[in-house]
Amino acid sequence: MKNKNNESSYLNRNFILLTQGNFVSAIGTVLYGIAIGFWIMSKTNSATLTSIASATVVIPGLFFGPIAGVIIDRIDKKVVLVWTDMIAGVTILFVTILAFIGRLQIWQAMIAGLIVGITEVFAIPAARAALPALVPAESLSKANAAYSAAFTTSSVTGRSLGGILYQIIGGPYLFLLNGISYIYCAISEMFVCNMPVNKTNKKSKSMKNDFIEGAKLLNSIDGL
Repeated sequence: MKNKNNESSYLNRNFILLTQGNFVSAIGTVLYGIAIGFWIMSKTNSATLTSIASATVVIPGLFFGPIAGVIIDRIDKKVVLVWTDMIAGVTILFVTILAFIGRLQIWQAMIAGLIVGITEVFAIPAARAALPALVPAESLSKANAAYSAAFTTSSVTGRSLGGILYQIIGGPYLFLLNGISYIYCAISEMFVCNMPVNKTNKKSKSMKNDFIEGAKLLNSIDGL
C-alpha cells in the first residue's frame, strides 16, 4: 500500500519541508544559547548566571516532558509545530529588539530561554510523531536516521559557528538570526501536508491517568 504522499522515497516534499525547517531553527537555538552565554558573561562576568541562563532552555523538559507527550498524542501535530515555532520566534525577536535598544535585562533573557525550552518540549516529539505519516512505512527507519542526523549536524554547525559569529556580528544579531530561524521553520511547516491528528476513543479520564503515570515516573527518578 502506498503512502499518502504517493512517493516511494522518504525524501519527499513533506519530509524535506519538515526537516530543513527544523534544521535551520535548531542551528538558531544553538546560536542563541551561545550568544546569551557570552552576552551575560560580558555584562556580569558571572559564570553562575551564565550557567543558569544556559540551563533555562533545558529545565522545562524536566517538568513538561511527561505532560507534552500526553497532549501531543491527542491534537494536530501541525498546529503544535507551527505555533510553538511561532511563539519561540516572536519571543526571541522581542529579546532582539530589547538588546538593540540597550534595554535587555538578564531576567528577561532567562524568561525567554524558559519559553523557548517549553516550546521545544512540545515541538520535538510532535515532529517525531509526524514522521510516520509523511514517509512510506518501508522508509521510516531511514527517515528517522536522516532526521536525527540533521539535528546532530545542526548542533555541531551551530557550536562551530557560534563563538566566531558572536565576535564578528555581536549578540543582538545572533538573537535576530535565531528569531528569524524560528519564524522560517513555522512558515515551512505550514506547507507540510498529511500531518496526523490522533483522535483517540479514550475517555477523558484516560488523559488524567496518563498525566498521573507521567508524574509518577518523574517522581521515581531519584536524581530529579
